Amino acid sequence: MDQAPNTETHEEPRPRPPGPSKFNWQLATGVAVGLLILAAGLFPVPPKEEAKKKTRALMTSSLEVHTTPPGASIRINNEVKCTSDCTLELVEGEHQIQAFLPGYEPRVSTVNLSAGVPITIDLTMDPQTMGVRVLSDLPAGKVTLDGESVGLLQDGQLGVDRISAGKHKIELRSAKGSAEFEFESSPGAAPQLTSPITAVSLFASAMGYSEGKGYLYVNEPPVTLQMDGNPMGEVGPRGLQLVNLQAGDHSFVMEEGQRQKKLTASLGSQPVLLFFVRFDPNIGSLLVKSNEDDATVFLDDSEYWQKTKKGKVEIKNRAVGPLRVRLAKWQFTATPFAVKTEIKRGEQTELVFQLNRNAVAVPPTPSKIELPPALRENPKPVPMPPVTPPGTIVTQRGDPFLSLWEDQTNWSEQRGWRVKKGGNFVFLARRPVSGIVRFSLSLVKGKRLEWFAGFRDASNFVRYQMDGKDFIRKEYVDGKSNEVKTPCELNIKGSITVQLRISQGQIVNELLDGSAWKKIDSVDAAGRDFSAGRFGLYLPGDDSFAVSNFYYSGK
Repeated sequence: MDQAPNTETHEEPRPRPPGPSKFNWQLATGVAVGLLILAAGLFPVPPKEEAKKKTRALMTSSLEVHTTPPGASIRINNEVKCTSDCTLELVEGEHQIQAFLPGYEPRVSTVNLSAGVPITIDLTMDPQTMGVRVLSDLPAGKVTLDGESVGLLQDGQLGVDRISAGKHKIELRSAKGSAEFEFESSPGAAPQLTSPITAVSLFASAMGYSEGKGYLYVNEPPVTLQMDGNPMGEVGPRGLQLVNLQAGDHSFVMEEGQRQKKLTASLGSQPVLLFFVRFDPNIGSLLVKSNEDDATVFLDDSEYWQKTKKGKVEIKNRAVGPLRVRLAKWQFTATPFAVKTEIKRGEQTELVFQLNRNAVAVPPTPSKIELPPALRENPKPVPMPPVTPPGTIVTQRGDPFLSLWEDQTNWSEQRGWRVKKGGNFVFLARRPVSGIVRFSLSLVKGKRLEWFAGFRDASNFVRYQMDGKDFIRKEYVDGKSNEVKTPCELNIKGSITVQLRISQGQIVNELLDGSAWKKIDSVDAAGRDFSAGRFGLYLPGDDSFAVSNFYYSGK
């Protein structure tokens, strides 16, 4: 019997689901991430609230700045804030303080301010040191400063840096000649010479410069100066002040007759003293001797800066050629009156003058003024004699009155009065004029009587006028004028007697009223030195004044 086949049934095994623990962690992580992303999108943090959490308002603090010396310009973070000493209110944090003062090195400091905590800072300003530059055409030479050698010329030049403020002496010695002078420097000011330049066989010039100002000196009598093609006046041993000098190169041309000298000065931001030396062999010297001290030497009618001392004046480095020499002293007569001589190359010319006191001196107080008959009898202008040719002297030789005036032309004498015609600014030969000036004036031709005092240059002086109605004072300062009128009715066709009292900061004008002086005007200026100026009469065009009883007592 057939058996049915033995058939077995097999089931495929089913995959087991993951264990419950592992499945739950993955699900929880995914849900958490999703919820965070959803929350970030639905509930963003407000920006203002976030900024408040990160910043707060800055507080301020007080900063007090002191400098030695005071007066420095104070900058905070490169912005000008005040002049020391000063106090500033600044926000907390770090700040840079800068101090600037002319003549001193800048100072820079940094402070870190905390809110509400005041700070005081002291800055000591170090004076700027100056430099000296020697420029020469000499092939060799030795330079000393205060007696100590500072080096030899190299290609005609030498530089010395970091010279301290104070007084110094510089010398140059070479086989061809020598030159020396003393100078003084101070912070913020241009160096100035304290002694004239002494030179042998050399032309020497010096220029001190600082902060746009300078002083130029030469070792010769005054010569005409041009700077960058512009006329600057005369420069000599006493020096000439220069203003508004810009940094850079400047050309200087000095002329004396046919002679001409050219210099170039390179100026920068630092104070400097430039010493120019040039070999100039075509020169000689002059020795003027006299029996009196304090006498004035005139060279071709120009006053020499130095007066006789111990009976002599030695004048070096004069150009070769003819020269007219005259010696004058108040209340003295010179014999000879004037000498025409010749300066020779490499030689010294010696001249001797005898000064004799005049028998009759001008009285110290004015006597009663008598008008010249021509003025007393006829109120019209007195006819003038023929015009005197320029360069001639009208009165006798050795006239002490004429020796008082630089311009000795066109003077005449009328019954004891001296009449001057024209000349514009007619300067008293004495310079400067400080003390008492007294004189009598009468108008011969013109509309008013005029004189001036405190004259430094054509832009700085005080001018006085009398027109018969008013006493007028015109004060000129750097070319700008200020006019003051005082009623004063006087007959200027007659005569007036005037007395000026000139001191450093004041000029007083007085008029003689009977036997007493009456003050008519006073100008006071503490910042100006009138005693360093000049005095004279002003005669525009062909106006003519009569002068008498002239008297000067210097301080």
